[in-house]
Amino acid sequence: MAEEFEQENSLSEEDFTHFIAKKADKYLRIFKKFNVGGVDKFAATWHWPAFFFGFLWMLYRKLYLWALVAFAIGIISLQLSDFGLLITIVWGITGNYIYYKHAKKKILKLKTDQPSFDLSLMATSLRKIGGVNRWAAYIPVIIVIAGIWVAIIIPNYHAYKMRSYNAAALADLTNACTAQSAHFVDNATYCDSIERLTGDYYGLYLSEGVMVYVQSASKDHYLMVAFHEKGNKKYVIAGPDGGIRETEKTFTVADFNKAIEINPRDAAAYHNRGLIYAKGGQYDQAISDFTKALEIDPKFADAYNNRGFTYYEKGQHDKAISDYTKAIEINSRHAKAYLNRGNAYGHKGQLDQAISDFSKVIDIDPRHPKAYLNRGIAYGHKGQHDKAISDYTKALEIDPKFADAYNNRGISHFFRKEYEKAWDDVHKAQSLGHQVHPGFLNELREASGRER
Repeated sequence: MAEEFEQENSLSEEDFTHFIAKKADKYLRIFKKFNVGGVDKFAATWHWPAFFFGFLWMLYRKLYLWALVAFAIGIISLQLSDFGLLITIVWGITGNYIYYKHAKKKILKLKTDQPSFDLSLMATSLRKIGGVNRWAAYIPVIIVIAGIWVAIIIPNYHAYKMRSYNAAALADLTNACTAQSAHFVDNATYCDSIERLTGDYYGLYLSEGVMVYVQSASKDHYLMVAFHEKGNKKYVIAGPDGGIRETEKTFTVADFNKAIEINPRDAAAYHNRGLIYAKGGQYDQAISDFTKALEIDPKFADAYNNRGFTYYEKGQHDKAISDYTKAIEINSRHAKAYLNRGNAYGHKGQLDQAISDFSKVIDIDPRHPKAYLNRGIAYGHKGQHDKAISDYTKALEIDPKFADAYNNRGISHFFRKEYEKAWDDVHKAQSLGHQVHPGFLNELREASGRER
């Protein structure tokens, strides 16, 4: 190798040895494959550190520009799951050659810039511009420690913030009770509007994010409710003699009616009231509220998704697909919209589109058992029961108590005439409380020649 370098570029093995420093012998043996007859030529080799730790290895070997490229590609690959594996393989195959070209370029530049260096100074300079960054080896340790710290701190911080949101709502409700007492002294009746209690006169000021409203009021009593929009508790008081009652933050239509009365441009209030209507089967009212939310905020992806789901429940699948598509256009990683659109396509018999949407959900969230189940069902309808079984099995790896996955895997085993496996899955589904269709059980009994 030294002879070839000297013929072409006045480079020697010693130059590379000084530049590489750590594990120089190993790299020199590989570098010989890239210089044949004095001409550089790429050859496929394998580099495990570049494969597993591409970005970190490049930092470690002072390949800063390549490290930046690897980092940028890594960010892009987060959006494309299959692309990520391909890139790591590329780094593994090309890592040695990239390092060879980098080392050669740096050595030549140093020799060109400083042709009169004596050998000892040249060796020192090569070690300085080459070698390794020892600190880069500690980055994985730092990442692990930081991950542990985040795993501990974030839940505690979230709990702290939740307590602070709830405390703000409770404090504001307490102050509202004081304002009600002052209003009674002045007017011999309690106030039916929180707006008239706020301000300097009664001294009530609501914290940011807190909603307090008067549900009812008379000369004898008042009923007030308070909550923070980011909290998880709702506080209710039946005054003047009742205590404050804390409940989980669940809402009624009346809650959102009041919110809309206070702020008629509150898109979230219309959306959330629509969810309550939809849950209660009042689909037309739900669609009206989702539509109002979208008039206020045309980029409200969840409103499109939930209006689409309501159309789906009404059997209007084309309108549902249109709304799911709008949600996806606004948020390309809206997993629920892809899942719901896949269901709508499946109901219309457009199985390839359904499979495509379920696959997108899996790209976004690889541990989404419902996406695997639904894709398996679509494959089953296409007669591709091997793929269906694979998806049901994956769903069960994620959720071992997913009864629907056992039931549908049993059906696919039945169609493959794997009756023992079909019975095993049927029994497992039944043990989890799933009611297996009697018609399927009869067909399985007849085909397998056994009762259970």
